[in-house]
Amino acid sequence: MTMEVWVREDGKARTDYWKWTTPGEPTETKIFISDGEFDWMYHPSVENTAYKWSLGSGMNPGIVCEAWFTGSYYGDYMTEGEILAAMQATCAANPKCASVTLDHETISEEYCTKFTWNYTNGDTYSFWIPQAHGWLAKWQYYEASEGVTTTMQFTDIDLDPTIPDDIFDVDKVFAPGTEIIDMTVG
Repeated sequence: MTMEVWVREDGKARTDYWKWTTPGEPTETKIFISDGEFDWMYHPSVENTAYKWSLGSGMNPGIVCEAWFTGSYYGDYMTEGEILAAMQATCAANPKCASVTLDHETISEEYCTKFTWNYTNGDTYSFWIPQAHGWLAKWQYYEASEGVTTTMQFTDIDLDPTIPDDIFDVDKVFAPGTEIIDMTVG
């Protein structure tokens, strides 16, 4: 599988545009957005559905990265403990979430903080953030009912200023007729 992740940070807003291709399958796209009010995940290539979470929920895999990366360069740095506390508060409000844990692991010679969301159905969602900079290094999802683990690990970062701005225009992201699934309520 090959994957592109394009990120734009504008003040405290962040949009992640993820596109991946598996040989023999259609290209898939997911867009993660923090619009200043909510965290969103939009999956237009499969179901034209957008999922809405509380801002800072940690469900956008870019959010934790943003807290470190933006904080490192612009101040207002959040510690891993503060981020974990915010995630645990969000988890406590979601009956499907059992716990959120923090651990550390070295990946590609980078010392990382690992956050794991544990769900009541046995699913887990983990991501690793290098402490030296805020980029997402690895992401992993385990689907208990299928016994399937999906892992993505970045091997290269290219700061490309030629990526078109309109791909990150939050007001133009959702297609007409997009179904909104509100994850902010139980």
